Amino acid sequence: MRRLVKAGEEINFRAVARAAGVSLDFLYTHTDLRKRIETLCGQQRADHQALRQEPSADDGTVIHSLTEALRRERAVHRERIQELEQRLAAAHGEILRLLSTAVWCSP
Repeated sequence: MRRLVKAGEEINFRAVARAAGVSLDFLYTHTDLRKRIETLCGQQRADHQALRQEPSADDGTVIHSLTEALRRERAVHRERIQELEQRLAAAHGEILRLLSTAVWCSP
């Protein structure tokens, strides 16, 4: 197991059995060996997950920049929507005024 760890190899039952020249059954039946392999395997999994989850400093800058750009674009779009809604309301008002004028003017 030490050689595998030093070499940076993946620690699992098959790798240890192959490196030690023993059977999987031998490793599973020896409680101390089994616990040690399970511990090392769990540590490697945790290390791999931590590496995948830790964003680099560059990632943080990119994420921050993109988030700010998205926030600005949303603000512009909200303003544009508000302006269009006001113009639509004004157009509806004008249509209603024209319809009411047309009703009063018709014979």
